[in-house]
Amino acid sequence: MRRRLVAAALGATIASAHYPGANRGYRGMSEKERVDYFHKNGYEWPPTSTRGWPPRPATPSDAYRRSRDEIEAWIRRNLTTYKATFDEWGTLSQSRRMPAFTRNGFEVFDLSHTASYAELAANYERNVNDPAAFANLRPEGMSSGSSTGRPKFYHQGSLNNRLLDELRPRMEAWAGVELRNGQAYGVRVYGNGSTLVNHIDRSETHVVSAIFHIDHDLDHPWPLEIEDHDGAWHRVNLKPGELCMYESAKQYHARLQPMRGRAYASVFLHWFPKHGWNWTMWDTHVSVPADFEATRPGDAARAAVVDAAGAPPFLRAYESYWRGRGFAAPRLHRGIEDPVQSYDDDALVPLTSAARHEARRANGARLREFAKDGRLDDARKALRDLDNVDVDAADDNGWAPIHEAARRGDEEILGLLVARGADARKRTKGGDDALALARDAHGPDHAAVAYLARVHSEL
Repeated sequence: MRRRLVAAALGATIASAHYPGANRGYRGMSEKERVDYFHKNGYEWPPTSTRGWPPRPATPSDAYRRSRDEIEAWIRRNLTTYKATFDEWGTLSQSRRMPAFTRNGFEVFDLSHTASYAELAANYERNVNDPAAFANLRPEGMSSGSSTGRPKFYHQGSLNNRLLDELRPRMEAWAGVELRNGQAYGVRVYGNGSTLVNHIDRSETHVVSAIFHIDHDLDHPWPLEIEDHDGAWHRVNLKPGELCMYESAKQYHARLQPMRGRAYASVFLHWFPKHGWNWTMWDTHVSVPADFEATRPGDAARAAVVDAAGAPPFLRAYESYWRGRGFAAPRLHRGIEDPVQSYDDDALVPLTSAARHEARRANGARLREFAKDGRLDDARKALRDLDNVDVDAADDNGWAPIHEAARRGDEEILGLLVARGADARKRTKGGDDALALARDAHGPDHAAVAYLARVHSEL
């Protein structure tokens, strides 16, 4: 009896926040009834946050709240059809109402040493690396991509089901909750030009999830793009055999950059809480506020927040990517009913010379920050396309990436910059070149000083 009372009290405490209300949606319900259910369930907008299962009230960070406000503003400023707008709102509402389970929302583990990965890799070899077998793979149904961008698919049902069982204890330990198997999907093999729209997954079964990456054949990195629990946008480049665990019913995730290569194969695995989990798409349906078709909220205070909101993190990253390639950002692919789409390179519009120059400077500024912080992998990625980055871009004090790397004493980044054409004799406005800065910061015997001295002797 005491347990039932505690459970009832808990349900009453969180009903207005996230827990599905007693009034649940259904197919064909009228908009008036839907809005009535919103109010009868005690819902409000914006909703409060919870953590764990059963859910406990939680306080989101200011950064997370800001990111949700930015997404709401983006939806309101880009209203399209009734259904498309409602779908965007349903996704936003679900992202806010689902409980968080982990600290960051995603984590990567290396499972390349396991027997299961060896089996996955063997299947990949038979189905993808064999040209005849690859040509006969069926196109995936969840796509309207071009002939090259449309993913292919091969089945391995028994292995996928075994992976659900084998990985469940690891997922439970990570999420802090007992789980039940939901669904395994794959193997999906993306093709050249593939993109994946920004979305979250179904609330019934895809709550705690994992991408088991098998292998790829790429010309350029093709990252999983995903937000953390502060709403910050991350690009995660998975290696063969790595497992990315993530909260897929809560966190926006995508692959907005078009794939450049021939194959990228993964299995998608999903679980949900074992005890008492009862969220469905119809609970999300009734959680969307009544004013979802308005360009501004009716409440003055809320309208002021939305009016002041900038572009959401995923859109800033998307536009930055295309600027880095020297193109104006194409229309962003949307629509969860057609999740895998593709770009036609012939339709891309090059930036004007002025915009291209600005893009090179902006990318050079990012490179300068990478050099300053010692972020070697990020510096390598930034320098892969030299046409779109100014390797000698200087700030107001005349400091270029090579100066920052010299002050840090980072011989690896210095070598990378010099190999990509950085001017080792370039001086700051204070009159110092990289060698002088390295010597002043680290003394004459430091490895970075010796390296720059050799570079100078060869100039």
